[in-house]
Amino acid sequence: MSRLQQILLAVLVVQIALIAVVFWPHPDRSAGGSFLPEMTVEDIQSLSLRDQDGNLSVLERSGDGWVLANGGNYPADAEKITEALDKIIKVNRDRLITQTVSSHERLQVDPNNYMREIILTLKNGTSYTFYLGSSPGTGSVHIRMAGEGEVYAGSLSAWELLATASSWVDTAYITVPIENILTAKVENQSGVYEFFKDETGAWTMDGLGENEKLLEASLTSILNRFGSFRFINPLSAEVKPEHGLTPPAAVLTFTALDSEGGEKTYVLQVGAKDEETNRYIVYAPDTGYVVKVNAVNVESIVNYTRDDFVTSVEEEAEPTPEE
Repeated sequence: MSRLQQILLAVLVVQIALIAVVFWPHPDRSAGGSFLPEMTVEDIQSLSLRDQDGNLSVLERSGDGWVLANGGNYPADAEKITEALDKIIKVNRDRLITQTVSSHERLQVDPNNYMREIILTLKNGTSYTFYLGSSPGTGSVHIRMAGEGEVYAGSLSAWELLATASSWVDTAYITVPIENILTAKVENQSGVYEFFKDETGAWTMDGLGENEKLLEASLTSILNRFGSFRFINPLSAEVKPEHGLTPPAAVLTFTALDSEGGEKTYVLQVGAKDEETNRYIVYAPDTGYVVKVNAVNVESIVNYTRDDFVTSVEEEAEPTPEE
């Protein structure tokens, strides 16, 4: 075979290959049908949600329930997760918005620009990654499967699938009505301050001088936060060196009446502060979890000195006798 014939044969092979690519039948994803392959909620093992603010929630099936896997396996709201998964698997491909790759970033379904990145993993190990973007109308969102060019309008809302831990777990950490608290102790770098109720039920402080009295508002502002003390997100089921709890920066200990009329002691340890997010790591041993909280909730425990709790009492001047 001559050199020219070889070249012509090669050109012919390329042409045949191009024809095969162009005319070979492909599945028409724009013709409707389910967005995801057929599955049930029970087929799903985990759901990962990430947003561009750095929030990430990885929810995993555990026994008969669900946990926040990246939060020390903190118990999650199984009913809410099941409801979300049911909505996800019902999304279809009926409303094709575009097939233009250049529109992905504008519609916020791009790996570098999205409202939510969602990874759905089945019990058999198969995973599906897709993006939720901007909303084309009420009750719908732009949605695109990773690796595909098509963008659809799905019957979902990015706000139904938040990536914050508080969307999926009960963030109540310590719940004690202030009227049930009997004693309290604050320990921080400035000292140890102990408080109790006197015979009238009013708060007082151990070690008050003759001309000193307790600034009760300073104490109650601390205790009031524990009527419903909430965290931002759970971190771990074990204390780690990076948590800054050995030793803690401050400790709040208080006793309170329980539901049966007995007394229970509560301990809250305050650890390291994340200056960037203005949050503290705290640990209440009874709960079994280390968590992050807003700084405002524990700043006073860390920073208060005796002067924040005590004020002087001015002696009343004796009246001058009338002449």
